[in-house]
Amino acid sequence: MSVQRIGLASLIGSALLASGLVLWSQLQEAPAPPAPVVHRDTVVAQQSAPVPVDTTPQPKAAVTPAGAPVRPAPKRVDTNALQQLKPPAVPSDTAILYQAFDPLANAIGASDISAVQLSYPDIPAAERDWWAGVFGRAANVRVKSRTYDGLSIHGDGADVEVTLHVSYRNKNAADPTSLQRKYRATLVRVDGGWKITTLLPEVR
Repeated sequence: MSVQRIGLASLIGSALLASGLVLWSQLQEAPAPPAPVVHRDTVVAQQSAPVPVDTTPQPKAAVTPAGAPVRPAPKRVDTNALQQLKPPAVPSDTAILYQAFDPLANAIGASDISAVQLSYPDIPAAERDWWAGVFGRAANVRVKSRTYDGLSIHGDGADVEVTLHVSYRNKNAADPTSLQRKYRATLVRVDGGWKITTLLPEVR
């Protein structure tokens, strides 16, 4: 190789090296790219609120063998409805007979001698006067209860002893007191009920 060619190649290499150094220096001195600007008024997409999760335990489904029909649970019987459907109890013949003395008890409780005479068939004069004396000296007269003894029902007739337990307060006293009055009664059946035909006070 000639000296001229060697010198030319050396010159070209030097020039290329110098150009590379200049370019590298420019790249080092170049400013960094500006950071992206974030505007405060930028609309940010609103995130949807998390959907609440139902944590209530769900009833477990009844597991039946494959192909087996599911039997419905038996229904409870409404006992209240059954009780309402029951027919009212029919009072016994004895209870109906005892009701025949209700008018007399109510008349005594009202201290009404006229009502006593109406509910007491053929009341003796002495018995009427005795009750009139009680009403005259007493207040708050009440038939608290009645007891029955020796009831005998024979066909459409009946006999019974009835005792009236009477409470009252003497008008000149504060404390209540009581008395008993016993009668022997005869009754007959009338229109599905009973009616007093005779009422005799016990012999005292």
